[in-house]
Amino acid sequence: IRNPLLRAFFMPAIVAFFIGGGLLLLEIFEPFLGEYGSLGSIIRTAITTYEDHIRAVQYGEHFYYLGQFDGTTLDFFSKAPAAIIAGLFRPFIWEARTVFMLIAALENTAFLLLVFAVIWRTGPVKAWKIAFEEPLAIFSLAFAVTFAFGVGISTANFGALMRLKTPLIPFLLVGLFILYHRAMELKKQSQANSIFQSDQQVS
Repeated sequence: IRNPLLRAFFMPAIVAFFIGGGLLLLEIFEPFLGEYGSLGSIIRTAITTYEDHIRAVQYGEHFYYLGQFDGTTLDFFSKAPAAIIAGLFRPFIWEARTVFMLIAALENTAFLLLVFAVIWRTGPVKAWKIAFEEPLAIFSLAFAVTFAFGVGISTANFGALMRLKTPLIPFLLVGLFILYHRAMELKKQSQANSIFQSDQQVS
């Protein structure tokens, strides 16, 4: 959809359609999916896994804390910002307790700096606009963020987190590089147009 007004109108409807379709598929296939057969059971399983990983006696002190869960859907999704940050960028350097955690923390710091650099060079508004104009960029970033939420909300143990977050890394990088490359292309086009207009005025 090229027209920005039509895109703004249809996007919420399309998102709602896919979410509704996903929930409908869960309901249809519930008998075959066991503990993942409904949104409620998925939330309960994620909370159970998270609470299991914060038991220091079994897993040590290498975990992060998102707060208490009351079991409701609203409370579960209210943890999304902290869970996404954890899935994308934790452990932080000051949380590293082993050599492997330090390596992961340095990698996470590099990703965090890359995100800030791309947003700084591109601009938050332009980055948002480019993301929705480039299908591969919006898919890659949406997958990375969604995957980060799923991993971050259910895996409080840093060791497990470092392993499970691996699939999102290439998608995050692809999305960021597309944003940066497209922003630089638009900047060059703008500069070329300005030079052309200046030459026209001089002529």
